[in-house]
Amino acid sequence: MAELCLEVLDITPYTDETALKQTFLRVQPDAVVLKETPSLRPGAFLRDVPLETTLRVIVISLDKNALDVYEKQRVLPKQGRDLVALVRGQPTVSNSSVFS
Repeated sequence: MAELCLEVLDITPYTDETALKQTFLRVQPDAVVLKETPSLRPGAFLRDVPLETTLRVIVISLDKNALDVYEKQRVLPKQGRDLVALVRGQPTVSNSSVFS
């Protein structure tokens, strides 16, 4: 079985969302792991990521002992039922274009 190679970049302490975005654009990681803070807005971060980029953001909540996982994926549906399939977590049925 092949082993997954991970490259880890430490940009702590996280203090500036703009600096985080600039680092992301420079490094272009597959995943970003962040500690939950009051100022952290994963949705805003994902919204600013270029559309052709696939990204997983994992937010660690130490207080709740939980991980919140956010993913960005671009899908170009070919039929209305593709949306229904995505909502249900199923593969699309009409060969829609999925960039991931």
